[in-house]
Amino acid sequence: MMAARVHILTCLVLWIISPCCGQEELPAIEFVTLEEQPVGTLIGKMSDAQLLKIDVMPAEFNTLTFRLLDSGTLTPRVSVVEQSGNVYLEEVLDREALCGYLLNCEFTFDVAVRTASNSYINILTAQVTIQDKNDHVPMFPNSFLNLQVSENDLVTKYAIPPAEDRDIGNFSVQSYEIVQQSDIFDLEITKNQDQSISLQVILKKELDREEQNRYQFHIVAKDGGDTPNSGTLSISVEVLDKNDNYPKFLESEYSMSVKEKTAAGTIVLQVLATDKDVSVNGQISYRFSPHQQGLEQIQQVFTINSQTGEISLSKTLSANPGKVFQFYVDASDQGDPPKITQQLVMVTVVDGGNNPPELFLSYIVTSDNGVMNISESAKNATPLAHVRVDDSDSGLNGNVSCTINDTNFTLQSVAGKGFIVMTNNRLDREIVERFYVTVRCEDKGSPPLSSVVNFTVNVTDENDSIPRFSKGVYSATLIENASEGGVVTQVTASDEDIGRNAQINYYLHDDSVSKFAINSHTGVVTANMKFDREVNPRITFRVLAVDGGNPQQTGTATVVLTITDINDNAPSFNRSGIEMMIRENGDALTKVGELNAVDFDEGNNGRVVYSLLGNVSRNLPFIVYQDGVIRAKESLDREVQSMYTFYVRARDQGDTPLETNISVTVKVTDDNDNSPVFVFPNDSNDTVSIGYLAETPSWITKISADDRDTDQNKAIVYSIRHGNNLQLFSIDPYNGDLFLLNTHMVSEDTVFLLTVSAEDNGSPRRVTSHSLHVILVYTNATSLGHMTENTGNKYIIISAVVVVLTVILSAIIIGLILFLRRKDQRQELARKLSNDIQNENSGYLENGKVCYGEKQDYNGCNGDLYKQKKKKEVSFSLDEDMDNVFDISSVSAYTTGKNEVEKMKTFQTPVAYDPQTIQTLHLHQLLIQNQDTNKEKSLKKLIVKSPHDDISDTSGETTTSDSGRGGSDMDMPSCTNMPDDAKAFNFNSHHGYRSSTGSSYLTCGPPTDKDGDDLVKSRPASDIYSISSKQKDFKHLTPRENFERKHNLQSSAQKTIDRDNDSTKQKPSDWSPSYV
Repeated sequence: MMAARVHILTCLVLWIISPCCGQEELPAIEFVTLEEQPVGTLIGKMSDAQLLKIDVMPAEFNTLTFRLLDSGTLTPRVSVVEQSGNVYLEEVLDREALCGYLLNCEFTFDVAVRTASNSYINILTAQVTIQDKNDHVPMFPNSFLNLQVSENDLVTKYAIPPAEDRDIGNFSVQSYEIVQQSDIFDLEITKNQDQSISLQVILKKELDREEQNRYQFHIVAKDGGDTPNSGTLSISVEVLDKNDNYPKFLESEYSMSVKEKTAAGTIVLQVLATDKDVSVNGQISYRFSPHQQGLEQIQQVFTINSQTGEISLSKTLSANPGKVFQFYVDASDQGDPPKITQQLVMVTVVDGGNNPPELFLSYIVTSDNGVMNISESAKNATPLAHVRVDDSDSGLNGNVSCTINDTNFTLQSVAGKGFIVMTNNRLDREIVERFYVTVRCEDKGSPPLSSVVNFTVNVTDENDSIPRFSKGVYSATLIENASEGGVVTQVTASDEDIGRNAQINYYLHDDSVSKFAINSHTGVVTANMKFDREVNPRITFRVLAVDGGNPQQTGTATVVLTITDINDNAPSFNRSGIEMMIRENGDALTKVGELNAVDFDEGNNGRVVYSLLGNVSRNLPFIVYQDGVIRAKESLDREVQSMYTFYVRARDQGDTPLETNISVTVKVTDDNDNSPVFVFPNDSNDTVSIGYLAETPSWITKISADDRDTDQNKAIVYSIRHGNNLQLFSIDPYNGDLFLLNTHMVSEDTVFLLTVSAEDNGSPRRVTSHSLHVILVYTNATSLGHMTENTGNKYIIISAVVVVLTVILSAIIIGLILFLRRKDQRQELARKLSNDIQNENSGYLENGKVCYGEKQDYNGCNGDLYKQKKKKEVSFSLDEDMDNVFDISSVSAYTTGKNEVEKMKTFQTPVAYDPQTIQTLHLHQLLIQNQDTNKEKSLKKLIVKSPHDDISDTSGETTTSDSGRGGSDMDMPSCTNMPDDAKAFNFNSHHGYRSSTGSSYLTCGPPTDKDGDDLVKSRPASDIYSISSKQKDFKHLTPRENFERKHNLQSSAQKTIDRDNDSTKQKPSDWSPSYV
């Protein structure tokens, strides 16, 4: 670390002083990267700088090292690989967060560069340009806008706020379009000098509220991406009323005849007008036109009701018959300015001599101030009024006929009683709300006189119209997770009825009352909850418009709400960790697997990009692509590493990216690419030995091999490929244990060269072979040596435990045996002593033994051990007894006496023990014999020599020694019939004789036979097989004799004689075992 700091400091000093040395500032190395790239993305290589290729010698170019200098920021945005100069991103770059609306978004960093020899040291500046990507959507400040437009406005412009897009350049807002159902509105887009946009809605033609009072359309903003993102603004236009309609009189002319001297207050006629405008613009008042001539004379005769338009006489009419009054009546609304319509009215004064008909109007239906009211639901031919006609004249002057001015009504004559005014059609208030009816009756006089009666029929409203929404289906949008109370849309409905029947209240259908709320008066729908687009991206519900009639009428519209997505869901996996498998030794770029994270968002918010987590990409032998595919960079070796664990980041591409990390474990599956390797035998240890007369089958050693592969490829099968022609050996194919299968007679150490193989179970199978030298040892201690040399490590613990337990148990048994034998001996000696004393007076008892002859100074009897044994008939020897205890193949060493011969006849073949048990018993025998050395030392004072002493391990020595079998050949009297381990055979013949020096000796002879007189005769060595030839089961032969007999080998007795004759010969110094 200190060296690195010194290196950086040196580079900084050189960089600072370089301007003083006249060096020009080096141009920056330029890199370009796209925003929102995952961590670990390679954005360039410092080593590619042209400056380095010019200034650095080619021989030293590969020694360049690069180190990123501290830029002062809390966390560096890039990392630089020291050896290669590769530049990687260390954080996700958000151009909008770093640079806002700047067209050029850049940042720089410095890198110290030097060669290994320091012949080139410099500080280079790198500049990274962050390119924009289309990761933002155009958005209006509000998604809903209400405009109020006055009717009859000409080419009016209404400014609306433009949409904003955080992207720049071509990815910012590039176009607007208007989506509407008519060609009434247009959109004007103006680009200002600061590159901002001004947006205006243009009214292309006049609107007539009386034709349509509300319009709705949408403005869509789009950016310039390959797949353009868009934002929508919904605009509702309410048409405001303008006083653009004049009152209109119902009659084209008003004319009436009045008799002279008609009384004051008589209603002459009624004028009526209508106005299509609403509110004050539709309220009409009547007056005499103030600008007409003779207004004062008219006002003296007539008056007019400003509200109803009724004209009546202000005084008794005194004008001469035939006078005609002409005047103008104004119908004016209450607009600003008011609109006025004039109508001419003519009133003619007629002579009272020929009287005009008199008309009397009676209301059959209800009336209010002379206005009859009839329901629009009334049936056809409904009677309204009765008109009675009186004419006192006679003749033609009294013949009267009546007519009515509106075809919606008719007069039905009632004989002698006038006429009944009846409806002629079904009346619809929504078509005509009020009728001004005039009934004229005229006589047939000359001139004919007439009279009129005027009345108003007001069609009362019935709730027969259903409220109608301006649109049958409303489309609305709402950002998911928007706060409660957010405006969804506004619905409007109208009702052609009036009064309470037209009073509309808005309600939500039962299927949406829990999710939304609606203002009952304005129809504004708001959200009652937050909506999750991933749960329900589109919601359809119904709104109701209910009027105030009785019964109420209901209109229905459908609202389709689209929930627009926000990035509120991080990518997710269906498990906490992912395991993949790849086979070892595959090609580079082998596909390991593919990650599949789920992001329930849509668009960029739901597009997932994968990358390695942390700065591990250069050490990991895998590549994680942005689409989630994982490939191996190189061929993998399971034996080098069998499992890799790393973390992968799954990140969406939303405005505020969300991410999830997951653990990926790649396990390298095994290919059988490793052959078994021998642990034993090996190049430094490939030899084992075993006694050639070991029990068969006998365990020799364990062949062991290892395979670096696994499973079936690791399973090893062992076999002997070569060198086992005699079938002496066998091997366990699964655990490798090597056994001596058959006995093979050798006369010297013999080596067998075996080729053992280890074969795995893969496909294809792999085989390894190794040579193994097995020595059949020809030695006095064949069995014991084999036991002690080749006991496997796995038996050490077992043997130790068994030995300890056996020693303890043996000690107890030996002590008990000694106690009992000594007790028996004393009793027997006492008995014999008494007998001897009686029979031979020359004997005496000393130290518990019967002695003969003269007493000596030393302890013990004067005489040899042989005499004592002859005297006692039975001797006790710990060595022999212990041998007989543990060697199940042995019998009593002394065969004198008839009883002993009979025992020999009845001896049966011993129970077969497995080689391991026999080896363990031999070991116990050895240990027990060693523990009894104190007793044997007391016997060493006797000088006993065996005629075969040369077979001892210390042959030729004059002192006693231990051959390793528990007692040496000179420790105590013993006799064998062969130079090998005596205790391996059943026949041991002992014959005593005295030497010339007076010492007692034991002589050994060949196997013996017995005759019928209980006498034992020596059997020549050449006649060993005489009995065997007669008895096919060889029941009376030793195992060695059986083996020699079966294989036609030289007898062991003969070998003993030959070896005794040549016992003094020494083996040559270059002696070596023979090989088979």
